[in-house]
Amino acid sequence: MMENEIKEKKSIGSKVVIVILSLLLLGACSYIAYDKLMVKENNNQTNKKKETIKSDKETLISDNLLINDLSEKITYLNTARIFTGYEKFNDALNKSIEIDSYNFRNIYDKQLSDDDKLDITLNSLEKNYVNLSVPYENMSDEVKAFFKPYVETGSINDIAEKQISSVHVENRYQLLFGEKVNNHSIKLCPFFTYDSKNNVYYYSRQCGGTGDGSVYLYKNKFTTKDDNAYVYVNIGYATSADDTSTYGDITKIEENISEDFSINESNYTKYSEYKYTFKKDSNNNYYFVSVEKN
Repeated sequence: MMENEIKEKKSIGSKVVIVILSLLLLGACSYIAYDKLMVKENNNQTNKKKETIKSDKETLISDNLLINDLSEKITYLNTARIFTGYEKFNDALNKSIEIDSYNFRNIYDKQLSDDDKLDITLNSLEKNYVNLSVPYENMSDEVKAFFKPYVETGSINDIAEKQISSVHVENRYQLLFGEKVNNHSIKLCPFFTYDSKNNVYYYSRQCGGTGDGSVYLYKNKFTTKDDNAYVYVNIGYATSADDTSTYGDITKIEENISEDFSINESNYTKYSEYKYTFKKDSNNNYYFVSVEKN
């Protein structure tokens, strides 16, 4: 009897020891797992911080093709009221450019409308204008009604000097603004009449005006960060002594300047700086988003 009780007590004691050891082992395993998880979480947080720090920095662009693309778009965005044979687009890729005040488009104090975007696009395509090939009789009824007074007193060539395919317009608009264009006529200077029947725009230089002076731009830095590209542009304008024209916050050049004056690497910090933002789309094209004073 006593022997059985002793055995039973030993058995109970063994079970208690086993339970205690199991609990200790479970606790140890839990601590090890928790410790590893915390180390991993800390590493993840550290990596995220490193990534955040890295993404907050802009990187200088070394790709010349991208620099040229952005530089050309800056020139187009700032040019207006072009005429056929406009030669200054030949300098569109240059970091330092001069735009006659009459042809300068001030985009710094306004939100671009659809008409503004379309006008920029059509102006930028001057090299794609071709001679008129659509006869007046084959134009859409809307266009014929608009051109009729000119045709009755002269010829269609008195009002429609050139034409350009809407395909060129649609492609360029997408590249510049990352959107699908709404083809329509715009009555600015020059004005462009859209012919939906023939899918062309007619260019008409039925406007005048002159400007005295020049606006100078220097594209001093090209950078990227994440899916954005940035171009830093310094701008100044010069007018004749009796010209009171102003351009908002753009620096007025007070000193006497020579014909070969430019804003360049040696003097650009003296002039207003603006930051242009471009966004990369799924085709790796960077389209214009905004511009602000830096």
